[in-house]
Amino acid sequence: MLDFDLLSEVNRAYGQDMGDAVLKRAASIVLSVAPSPRLVFRYGGEEFVLLAEAHNAEARGLAETVRAEIAAQNGLIPAVTVSCGVAEVGARRTLGGARPRRLRPSRRQALGTQPRGRGRAHLSR
Repeated sequence: MLDFDLLSEVNRAYGQDMGDAVLKRAASIVLSVAPSPRLVFRYGGEEFVLLAEAHNAEARGLAETVRAEIAAQNGLIPAVTVSCGVAEVGARRTLGGARPRRLRPSRRQALGTQPRGRGRAHLSR
C-alpha cells in the first residue's frame, strides 16, 4: 500500500490537474519497477495498492525502491513522498485470490509510518 504524503497540499498549491499528473507519474514508476506478475490499482484518493508475488523481505525492498524512485522525481513534478506499508497475503494465495481485508494491515502500516516521518516503508508483522 502506497499512501501519498501531503498530496492534498499539491492539489491546493498547483491544482487538481497537477495532483493527477503526480499520481499518473507515480503509477508509471510503480509499473516500471515492479516485477511481473503484479497488479497495481488506486485504492482511494491518495492511495495505491501494489500486489506482487514476493516474500516480506523482497516486498519491503520493492516498496523501498518505489518510494525512492518517486522521491527522485522531485523537481520534475512538485515534491511528493509516499509512505508504504507491506503485508504478505500468504503463500497459498495467488494474486487473483487475494482477499481485500488483507489490505488493512498494509494500509495501517502505510498510514502508521507518517507520524514517525513521511516517506518511509514499513513491514507488517
